[in-house]
Amino acid sequence: MKKIIYILSILSVAFFSSCDNKAIPESIIDPPVNEKLYDVNVTVSLSDFFQCYDFHDNKHSIKQISEVYRTFNSDYNRTIQVRTLIYNSNGDLVDSILENSTNTNQVIKVRKLKSGNYTAVSTLVFTDNQLNSEWHLVNKESLSTAQLQCYNNESKWSILSYGAKEFTVTNGSVNVYITPSPVGALTYIFYENFWTEPGADNDSIAIDNGIRSIGLYTNQYAWGFMLNPELPDQYVYFDDAGGSSVWRLSAQIKPSDFDWDFFETNICDYVYILAPKCNIIFGYEIDDDNNLDGGTILDVYSIEAGKTYLAYWDYLYEGNPYFGLADNQHWDRTKSLMKKSSIFNVKKNSDFMHPKESNDYRSIR
Repeated sequence: MKKIIYILSILSVAFFSSCDNKAIPESIIDPPVNEKLYDVNVTVSLSDFFQCYDFHDNKHSIKQISEVYRTFNSDYNRTIQVRTLIYNSNGDLVDSILENSTNTNQVIKVRKLKSGNYTAVSTLVFTDNQLNSEWHLVNKESLSTAQLQCYNNESKWSILSYGAKEFTVTNGSVNVYITPSPVGALTYIFYENFWTEPGADNDSIAIDNGIRSIGLYTNQYAWGFMLNPELPDQYVYFDDAGGSSVWRLSAQIKPSDFDWDFFETNICDYVYILAPKCNIIFGYEIDDDNNLDGGTILDVYSIEAGKTYLAYWDYLYEGNPYFGLADNQHWDRTKSLMKKSSIFNVKKNSDFMHPKESNDYRSIR
């Protein structure tokens, strides 16, 4: 049987506030005595972080994502972590900047560097009121190994923007401008009618059809991003990406998430997809034996960075679930009932360890 590997949400404050997520102490970047330093004015724009995620669900009474992001600090007590790492021509880390912003104004910092060639990389992520992020920086000392790892993609707060700039310091001050752009895409998930018996009429009460969980799955799961702009592929995948293993892409939706008092039950959520190519599987389980019992396997999609996608599944009426760029054209019901069929059967792997605990489940491609 194929393996399903659960993606765990790691929110430990101690872990996310480890030394790798702090700026470099000034003491370790002191220059040699009498070596001349020059001002480097680093400007990071936040204008392209979340502004592109603007899909409005016109059918359901749900707070729109653009409004959520616009009020990220005032309503949700979130900040934007602005990080810039500066590497010399050998790829060694020589300086860093870490700022937490409550708005989308430019972040401007001055650093002093000696003459030479440099690469600056900047990233933008959301942090909570404890300054913890869904992303964790590892192996930052070298540009060839530095990467961000996403330990929870099941949130609208998991988005990432990235930018890089090469510059040269000679005999005067230098201005460096970086506008990080989105990496990966946001997916809006909407499920309907999973607690009614297929074929029942609209006057029926909710009937347990045996489903015990539903969700999105994929066999091309990227969970990390390399910061070296020279790499032909900066994405970090689980081993066997594109092969037989299947990973849960979204949070597992269980009976307690649905409302049994109404005929038409629904639930919506957001998930962040990092991989630039990703196949989508809408799957469900109808018992507790840890096997997927049915669903629909869709194509491999080219995921456009900074776009919003819609994953819509109406179990009662829609013959085929929809995945694609988000719009309001796919709410119409076709009354083509999906039959419960075992189109795949995948066993979960209870021995799986999260990437932070083991290197056995990752590959850099």
